[in-house]
Order: sequence, then structure tokens, then C-alpha cells
Amino acid sequence: AILIEYELSVGSFSQAVLSELPKGEGWKVDEDEIARRLDLRQTHLIFSIDPKGCEDVDDTLSVRQLKKGRIEFGVHIADVSYFVKSDSHTDKEAKNRSTSVYMPDRRYDMLPEVLSGNLCSLHSNVDRYAVSVMWKLSPNYEVEKVWYRRTVIRSAYKLTYEIAQDLFDGQDPSRIIPGIPELKDSSLSQQDIQQRLSELTLAIRQL
Repeated sequence: AILIEYELSVGSFSQAVLSELPKGEGWKVDEDEIARRLDLRQTHLIFSIDPKGCEDVDDTLSVRQLKKGRIEFGVHIADVSYFVKSDSHTDKEAKNRSTSVYMPDRRYDMLPEVLSGNLCSLHSNVDRYAVSVMWKLSPNYEVEKVWYRRTVIRSAYKLTYEIAQDLFDGQDPSRIIPGIPELKDSSLSQQDIQQRLSELTLAIRQL
């Protein structure tokens, strides 16, 4: 009744749209495309913070300590424009739908699953294209410089709001680690896990 009342477009995607989509399984970033972007995969600690159960990760954050007490804060948004070209069938369908629709028992995506839930979702431990905005902050958190770039990122952690709060509050690691799959299910040594947890805690507290 809600879908009809508000005239929401939630039908299946057409074959014209589906024919424009990349294959999700086995997809890799393109070397030529990487060369055109700023590669942050080895230089930045990137992570997401979302509600429990969130499947599509649209944005991630990064915090990096610079010289003389300065901090670099980053927001990284999934670069959907790489996959959805202007005036394409997929672009027109997305404009028609306008937004994803969330119902109590289901959701209707604005973009096909291979994009919304996979290639344009910034999951942890996979390479993804992003559009990034970075702020260089003084030790007093005054903005000194802002820049925007198309980037390649690899998120390290998929956090929930609750775990982010526990990290900020300095809760016991035995409470936190089970809520971070990238640490709980890893083959890292206990020392490495503690080191990564310390780095993540520092980043969260600098937000």
C-alpha cells in the first residue's frame, strides 16, 4: 500500500540495465585506472561505521597523524560514477527511482545488487574506487587545507556504532574484539591484534 500510495518504482531492473553491469564475481581494480587515481591502500587507516546489519557501505573514514601534531581527516565515498555513466540506462533508471526504499521486511535498491551491495559498497579488505575529501587540520583542529581526489581505497574495518563507542570509551578488548570480524576471525598474533586495536582506538578518538 505504501509503495502504491507514494508511486515508488521498485520493479525488476530491465535487461538494458543489466547488460551494462560488470560481473561482480572476480572483479578487480584496473591498473590503468589506479594510475589515474591517488592510491590510499597502503598509506591510510580506513574504516566504516554503520548500524548493525548494514549491508551496503556507502562511505568510510580515515584519520592519519601528520608532522608537528597535525591531523589528516578523510571521508571516502563510493565512486558510483565509474560504473554508472551519464545518460546510460542504469543512470536513467536510478534517476527514476531516486533512492533506495527500505521497508520493515525488505528493501528495494536504487541500483542493481552487483553495484549497491558489492562493487559500490566499501566492504573491508577489498579494493574499491572512491571519491575522497581530505582535511588537513592543525593541532587545534583548525582547517588548514582541503583537497578532493578520485582514489583507490581498501577499508580495514567494518565497525558498528556500538563498537566505535566502546573503542572511544576504552572498554576492555575482550568486549570489543568479538565485535570486529577483521580481528576476531584473523590469524594475527595476540600482539598484532593489540597493536591494531590501539591504532584503531587512537583514530576513533581523534574523530
